[in-house]
Amino acid sequence: MHDLFFSSGTGHSMMVLSFVTGTGLMHSKLKIKGVSFGLARILPVGILFSALGVKSAPLFFHSFHHPVL
Repeated sequence: MHDLFFSSGTGHSMMVLSFVTGTGLMHSKLKIKGVSFGLARILPVGILFSALGVKSAPLFFHSFHHPVL
């Protein structure tokens, strides 16, 4: 369970993705003055988590720095 929250593996990436998506879906149900943003609310939630420093797979982007051949 500790690895899901504090590692950089696949399980951690899936947990972060599920958490951000679930939080965005919960916020998509909110109506402010009769206006609901729907699924478009997931993007600002993802941007907020990114601004707070939550990273899903930092080693994924690091792999682009190494040549393949």
